[in-house]
Amino acid sequence: MTRIDKWESVNGFLSGKMEEYSIPGAVFTLVVDGETVFSRGYGYSSLESGLPVDPEKTAFRIYSVSGLFTAMAVLKLVDDGSMGLEDEVEKYIPDLKISRPPRKPLRVINLLNHSDGLQECFPGTLTLNQADGLTVREFIAGYTGAAVREPGESITFGNMSMAIAGLIVESVSGTSFEEFVEEMIFVPAGMERTCLSPGCADQRENTAVPYSLEGGSFIRVPDLYSNVPSADGAVTTGRDMGKLLALFPRTPSKGGDTLLSARSLEKMVAPGVSPVPGLPGVTCGFFECPLYGCRVLVRKGEGPGAAAMACVLPEFNAGFFLAMNKRDERIMDLLAVAVIEELGNSGTFNRGGGSVDVVDPEQYCGEYHYIQRNRNSIAKYMSLSKGLLRVEYDENDKDCLKIIPLGLGDSLGDFRESTRWRPLEEDLFECDKGSLVAFKRDSEGKPFELCSGRGFHGCYERTGWHESAGCNSALAGLFLMFFLMAALASPAIIFGSREPAGLPFVLLGITALLNFLFLVSIQSVVLNRGAIDGTPSLCFFDNPDPVLKVVLAVPLVTAAFTFALIVFSVIAWSMSYQPLSRKILFTLFAVLSFAFTLFLNRLKLLGYRY
Repeated sequence: MTRIDKWESVNGFLSGKMEEYSIPGAVFTLVVDGETVFSRGYGYSSLESGLPVDPEKTAFRIYSVSGLFTAMAVLKLVDDGSMGLEDEVEKYIPDLKISRPPRKPLRVINLLNHSDGLQECFPGTLTLNQADGLTVREFIAGYTGAAVREPGESITFGNMSMAIAGLIVESVSGTSFEEFVEEMIFVPAGMERTCLSPGCADQRENTAVPYSLEGGSFIRVPDLYSNVPSADGAVTTGRDMGKLLALFPRTPSKGGDTLLSARSLEKMVAPGVSPVPGLPGVTCGFFECPLYGCRVLVRKGEGPGAAAMACVLPEFNAGFFLAMNKRDERIMDLLAVAVIEELGNSGTFNRGGGSVDVVDPEQYCGEYHYIQRNRNSIAKYMSLSKGLLRVEYDENDKDCLKIIPLGLGDSLGDFRESTRWRPLEEDLFECDKGSLVAFKRDSEGKPFELCSGRGFHGCYERTGWHESAGCNSALAGLFLMFFLMAALASPAIIFGSREPAGLPFVLLGITALLNFLFLVSIQSVVLNRGAIDGTPSLCFFDNPDPVLKVVLAVPLVTAAFTFALIVFSVIAWSMSYQPLSRKILFTLFAVLSFAFTLFLNRLKLLGYRY
């Protein structure tokens, strides 16, 4: 049996899953003992032209897998003695603006293992036109976030860490990030069809076209340009990634025959930092995600019309790369399991020791949100209006917990469906495939943070009732009914009463109607209009479309009207001819309209906060 024949079972598995999940095209490359033993293209890079995927020529957008190149670029500078991993970021970017800076110094190592603790910044990440693009320095200059955790305390995966790391590479090397990576990583590794330039997808022939599946038909997703190539700008081929992954399974005893020194390669594959003892960690580039008891190092990338995964299996001295031109994360972990099973694992897992009793499982229950979620833009509304995770105890086994994704779902912690977790020890829980989650406690001993040991190792803070999806939905519903009744009642008051109503009640009716229409439209316009592959475009672009701008102008208008209504309500009490009931109703509306303005301001919907 040849080495290729040996992997026909995985080949058949992947082909079947592509058909089951309607994947237009994909590439799979497997490396064992430092050599590519299997590489094959599946489906089409372009459905319109019928061009098949070629593992040597077809380039795929890999989004966050780009972070591997960024980590290697930083480690290359460390090897050269130009910088150190424990150096403070301020040394290289003294003008980095953090609205609420951490008490501890932010170090370079915190960027590579995503323990920076910085609030995420989505807006400005992508653009539809290359001409609208930003440099990394301009992108970071527009950052208005804060430190939500001290460096090293929690995993806060996001674009900011890689953006800052990319800017450090530019500052230390004296050249652009793209040029440095091209010269120091891609060329020496023989990665001939890999690039990081925001427009490089247009400069390469046979780049896979991104698609989404809508109504049973494939729809081409707009080509996007990255303003943060160090975080999500790379395109590459199966052949090129095979050459890169060949470096990781083996760690040479001496540097010099690879791109990085043995010490730097070890930094990328050795056990990484973890927010909770016993939980898998994050290395300088990879996330530890055990499967069936095997140590698996993963770097995933997901974006509109694309998904990719680079995986290293140290136990088997192997690694593989998968890229697709449709976003569908389900196939990734399934493929990892299939490869592990073919490499010799039985596919079963038993940690041993059994479960332990947990005192009061209800202490963990509640709603949780990403700790690094954006708090300064409309992205806050997207999070709070839909919710993220709910933790509850299992009715059938009250020692076990259930973690349920809500609304928008979850990607950072890989909670894509309801899962059941049994206790291993206090604050540490395990699911049936060996994945782990853990809870951190505050100074009062109460669980306040949930940390995942899979996916991007997302960490989630427990939110109060006032920030729960239920509370925000209930308030929005109450305001909706109130404004509807006011909009219907105001004409009756204006035209059906003997006493003159005047301008104040006309203004009241207009304000009520505008607020009602805003509430009706905001959900569909903000969350869905311009959505790309199910991802709301509002998250990523600095310049939303004109319809969204019109909708977001409404609260600014009604806020001005509300302050006028408050003035009119004060004046109304001095008008003897106005009935008491009308004065009370008018004042009540003014107060509730003001409360609605505060509600919108808290959700960052009052104005153009992208």
